[in-house]
Amino acid sequence: MARNKVSTVVGLWAAALCAAFLAGCFPASNLKTGKVTPPGRLAFGLGATKIGDETPISMFDIRLGLLPRWDVGMRYDFLSYVGETRIQILVEEANVVDAAIEVGVGASASFMPRPLYYGGLTVSKTFDRVTPYLHFRYIDITMLSSEFGTEEDDKDVVPYLLFYLPEALDDVTQISFGVEFAIVPQFTITPEVLVCADLEDAAGHPLIFYNLGVRFRFW
Repeated sequence: MARNKVSTVVGLWAAALCAAFLAGCFPASNLKTGKVTPPGRLAFGLGATKIGDETPISMFDIRLGLLPRWDVGMRYDFLSYVGETRIQILVEEANVVDAAIEVGVGASASFMPRPLYYGGLTVSKTFDRVTPYLHFRYIDITMLSSEFGTEEDDKDVVPYLLFYLPEALDDVTQISFGVEFAIVPQFTITPEVLVCADLEDAAGHPLIFYNLGVRFRFW
């Protein structure tokens, strides 16, 4: 059993790191509460990210619980692949709220790959079947707008990022708020709003991503 878990974890992270060099940007959603996946259990999430009037971009993730308060996963988010691990540092039954820290590694690429690393914190509180949460993430990434080529070249890759990416981007700070609704224990729906403090829209306001996700829990 332990060997199967290790093999799954290695496979998830290897897939994330290899696939990351295909195409991408930076993660633009969270869609998770402060709770982690229980040991030996799987969770699978689907969602969409929308910015402005543009067509929504799909996302998915798969997570595996390794030990109590520790899970790992792979996610495809806003055209990038990352491997991510989360550790739950607070449990609601003993500490009033649930809280988890996260560490992710992957890469972002248009025509040239760029590595990215991030750390984050999610705090949530459950009220029956409703769980609001607040999430903070800092992403270390270096991107140059010139690497995206012309607008015509990129229209099928990152059709709108060209309008928001500055000439040089060194890091991204994100704050998001969402509410997870448990329709049944094995199925949840989560609307979320994520703000990128380092990017601005055409009006000069912080760039906002609107996210919607569903999650299937296999336990």
